[in-house]
Amino acid sequence: MRDISLLHPEIADSCRKLIELCKENGIEIIITQTLRTKKEQEDIYAKGRTKPGRKVTNARYPYSPHCWGVAFDIAVKVNGKVNWNRIDLYKKVGALGKSIGLFWGGDFKSFVDYPHFEDPKYVVGKSVKTLIRNWKTPDAFIQHYRSAKKEEEKKMPEQWKLNIIKNAKKAGIITDDHNPDEPATKWFVLAVALNVLRILKGVK
Repeated sequence: MRDISLLHPEIADSCRKLIELCKENGIEIIITQTLRTKKEQEDIYAKGRTKPGRKVTNARYPYSPHCWGVAFDIAVKVNGKVNWNRIDLYKKVGALGKSIGLFWGGDFKSFVDYPHFEDPKYVVGKSVKTLIRNWKTPDAFIQHYRSAKKEEEKKMPEQWKLNIIKNAKKAGIITDDHNPDEPATKWFVLAVALNVLRILKGVK
């Protein structure tokens, strides 16, 4: 799967940051893999073994961090087309990923994987075994972070309101003594509108 929103929220944020950071540096990337199902992981593992093609992973389900939603793969595009041969560009993307705290597959000691990035908390091997010990199955871990994400999203509107009030006070649109829980009357809304106009026109 390629859907960034299926990843653990922390690495999903890092994934989006990497895309933007690459754009700023003149490199176009696309996301080719995020969360993998058991079938997807087993199919990939079979390549070069029981299915045609070259080996692309040494990890069976559930030993890949992709199965836990804590890894993603990218591809570099050159002139609008995916290019797997520009190792120089993959190395640049790897350096950018590392600069925002991601673990890059290009640093693997064996089976170097230039398109691969992980949350450093869940690096291949020991940490995945820790996930298995703590959560038993990827489904349990995924359900946990999705539930946590939903709870966080419920809090967002309140946090947005507080941020808006904070910035409005800083801009002089509302006063420091404004009570965020007080319902807005038409007079308060009018006063805010007048303050905004005053600020925009530079009237003292």
